[in-house]
Amino acid sequence: MMVRLAAPFRQTSKPFGTFRSARPPAPGSGVIQIPLEDVADVRLVSGAAFIYREQQQRYVPIKFSVRGRDLGSAVLEAQHAVESSVSMPGGYRLEWVGEFGNLQEAVARLGVAVPLSLALIVLCST
Repeated sequence: MMVRLAAPFRQTSKPFGTFRSARPPAPGSGVIQIPLEDVADVRLVSGAAFIYREQQQRYVPIKFSVRGRDLGSAVLEAQHAVESSVSMPGGYRLEWVGEFGNLQEAVARLGVAVPLSLALIVLCST
């Protein structure tokens, strides 16, 4: 359930608990309205403001910029820091994408193209 309130009402979780929810009626009676706090634990907690999805899976993008140094070493340093201090629970995975992902793809393509080019040069010159 997503509820959005004006800023003055977001200071406490109390207004959320007073929202009325419809309960299935007993046979022969109308819909019964009950406070949300009677059927749920209503708390104010910090969390994601938006849930991103890609290919039917949730993801959380974490972005950072690199200035004054090369991208590869900055990402390598970040990868080591994350690897040593963040434990990933089961069912989660970590991907390094963006410019770094593009760089890795280009290096992989060069790993095929350069040896192939050298082989063709050697074959054609003999």
